[in-house]
Amino acid sequence: MDLFEYYSKKYKFDKHITEGWTIGCFYKELSSAFMMKATFGHFNTREDVVKWCINEQPYWKKEIPELVDCFWSTVNSVLLRGK
Repeated sequence: MDLFEYYSKKYKFDKHITEGWTIGCFYKELSSAFMMKATFGHFNTREDVVKWCINEQPYWKKEIPELVDCFWSTVNSVLLRGK
């Protein structure tokens, strides 16, 4: 099971947000850029992730809590193992 499959079950990626966009669509759109930023230590708090997501999300400039939780858990689990 890859990371997308794992998160899609845990965070309900099929939940509709706006005009055909689901949480999964936003994840796919942002995940590469997020991982690059996270790798270089751009995110120190959950609020950093919230602000980044709102700024980078296409079409929807409100917090998507499930998306933020997904990315924040990535910072706390996957990326912090290497430190």
